[in-house]
Amino acid sequence: MLQPNDGTSTAYRDHGNGLWGQEPMVEDRRVVLILRLITDALIPERLNEWDSEVRKSNAGQKAAVSYTAAIVILLILAVEGSPLHFTKGATLIQRRLTPHARHILGIPEGLTWTQCYHALQKAFTRLIALADPKPAKYGSKMTKAEAEAMIAARDADLCARNQVRLDWLCNQLLYATVAAHPQMLDGWEGNVTIDATAYSVQDKAGQTSRSLYASIEPDAAFYMRDARHEDTDDPKRARKWLFGYEIHLVAPAANTNPTPGTRQFVQPVIGISQCKPSERPAHFGLSAITSAFSNFSSYMRGGLVVADRGYFANSKAEDLALPVRALGMGIITDYKKEQLGVVDGYAGADLIEGHFYCPAMPKPLQDVTSNMREHTVDPELFVRRIDARHPYLLRRKAKPDKDGYTPMMCPAAGPNATVTCPLKPKDALRNSDKALLPIFTKNLPTHPDRICNQTSVVFPPTAGAKFRQDVRYATREWFRLYRAARNFIESTNAFLKNQGRLALSSGDRRVARGYAKQYFLVTTLIFAANLKRINTYLWEEANPKTAKQPRRRDQLNNFRWVPSTGRGKKPNGILDGHGPTEPFTDDLGELEKDTEL
Repeated sequence: MLQPNDGTSTAYRDHGNGLWGQEPMVEDRRVVLILRLITDALIPERLNEWDSEVRKSNAGQKAAVSYTAAIVILLILAVEGSPLHFTKGATLIQRRLTPHARHILGIPEGLTWTQCYHALQKAFTRLIALADPKPAKYGSKMTKAEAEAMIAARDADLCARNQVRLDWLCNQLLYATVAAHPQMLDGWEGNVTIDATAYSVQDKAGQTSRSLYASIEPDAAFYMRDARHEDTDDPKRARKWLFGYEIHLVAPAANTNPTPGTRQFVQPVIGISQCKPSERPAHFGLSAITSAFSNFSSYMRGGLVVADRGYFANSKAEDLALPVRALGMGIITDYKKEQLGVVDGYAGADLIEGHFYCPAMPKPLQDVTSNMREHTVDPELFVRRIDARHPYLLRRKAKPDKDGYTPMMCPAAGPNATVTCPLKPKDALRNSDKALLPIFTKNLPTHPDRICNQTSVVFPPTAGAKFRQDVRYATREWFRLYRAARNFIESTNAFLKNQGRLALSSGDRRVARGYAKQYFLVTTLIFAANLKRINTYLWEEANPKTAKQPRRRDQLNNFRWVPSTGRGKKPNGILDGHGPTEPFTDDLGELEKDTEL
């Protein structure tokens, strides 16, 4: 687990500026840095443990490229922005590494390019075999029936164990980028954002319904979205489609209570999981959140998970919302149209867009968000009505206990009441000297429940769990946190898919086949993106360059006559071969002396 502020690691400082980019020869410092990152994260140690479980004996010739060396080579290619091809890796080993770099990686000298290629390919294949949850045959063409039989014959227990291993390996690579300099997270309150992004594999056509044969990626699937960015199975309606996988990414989000004037913390990707496109977003989203939490629990406990409608709004509470709350984290999310207004309740209180309110809250305040989406109220009125909900909000009487049970109070109860209600005359009399909103009799519920008849009610953690969130929906604070988190994670996805950089969206840059190989190679790209962000934080933001003035093409000096260069417009009377032989004075200093400006 990450220990913040230990102040002992100097991996990035020892390397210096330039964690990102490509040079003709790979500098030794880059090899040392990446080797140090994965070693400190205990990745080689864990791989050797897995290898010893399957190795029958230590007999046989030592591999020219070890697991550790293969990982370092692929990470260097990713950091350079090069295609993750074994041909590129072989060229790097033979021609672009110094003898010292090959020595510290344990790669022998004198290997030919072909030997380097096969050694790297075999090392990577052995590495993935240690943690492959979806083994398959990729060397021969299969019919759909043969592919389905192959998938059905997989050992379920072995696949489950390897899925845990692969998730650990990929998440540990991301953890390694942060563990080398934990001070970069100073000031982070633990809020995170999560989003899913699909990427294509080399087999762009995939397996159509009319095809007899299966795809070379039998565990991949189609990702199709219509004009409203909703799932569709009809290719004719699809406006965006690809064949591949989907990854769920978790990254730090903006603080709930930012400190003005303080330097922002780094926001690297800290959690990842992979699945088929649109396959159980709650399950795989929770996997990414849990993986991040296992490494960064000292930060994340007490923070918020910010997610769009694809997660909490689409999931059962027991699949995502309640497990997230069991980690000690809160929720910020958005809702679908049919999830606005009163959607649930408990003990007589109405659950409206994430919070419990008095059942006597006026109807226009209950339906204001629906009205806004239907364009029947203007934005200014919308903001006023959202703010007007606050007095009707149920108050927490005490903190939740260890099981998540929370005593809640009616807004008309107690000395800190925000409204006066005919159903609570004693509390109304107690607060008679305060200017409180009155509850009108016409708005009272027909059959008042416990929240109206008691001072407080204990709410279980399951009450309205699917829709509850921890910041009042559509308030200024909610918009600030939600928009900042969503904009950041979307910009991260765009950076990963940029064709001029990491090109996640290009399957041709990752020619290895299989779920596990694709998962690992995509993680190396995110590893590289983290180094880019860290490099900016440590050096570029710490020493900002002086901004250059924008170039002005039309300048006043362009029209000044300069005889020596012939630039500008000649004054009247000066023609080619005629006029005065001495040019007029161009001394602006003398002009200023003689003229009162």
